[in-house]
Amino acid sequence: MKTEDRNRAKIARALLYIEAGLSEPLRVSEIAGQAHLPLFHFQRLFCAYMGESVSQYALRAAWKRQHFSWKTPRTATCCTWR
Repeated sequence: MKTEDRNRAKIARALLYIEAGLSEPLRVSEIAGQAHLPLFHFQRLFCAYMGESVSQYALRAAWKRQHFSWKTPRTATCCTWR
């Protein structure tokens, strides 16, 4: 496997970890650990592949999740009048 493919796979692993942990505080060092990369190298790779920092991506992803969860139609549960 080429280095570029390995790096892409590591960033993908980090993205999955970020998406799974949006409801709790995340540390960049934890995310880098999930990608099996040193912190400095991870931050540089992430920015190069994603075009934004890890924290910017996480904030945007959390905002999108909240924004779209509010727009999800709610269905009424069974209601009866006596």
